[in-house]
Amino acid sequence: MKNKYRVVTDKYAGFEVQIKYWWLPFLWFQCNAINTHVSIEKAKEYIAKHKCEHCFKRRIVFTEAE
Repeated sequence: MKNKYRVVTDKYAGFEVQIKYWWLPFLWFQCNAINTHVSIEKAKEYIAKHKCEHCFKRRIVFTEAE
């Protein structure tokens, strides 16, 4: 199961991204606190970035010793 995303119109600047979590499949939530976009393309870019944040774990693989 995966989370689902959608773009809806809002009354502020144009478009808002919403998310439906796989573990709560009957409610849509605003994706993060503020995500108003002026175009559908910008909203789609936001979805791509949001998905990428959760794709993999980040870890430190190298640090330069002083």
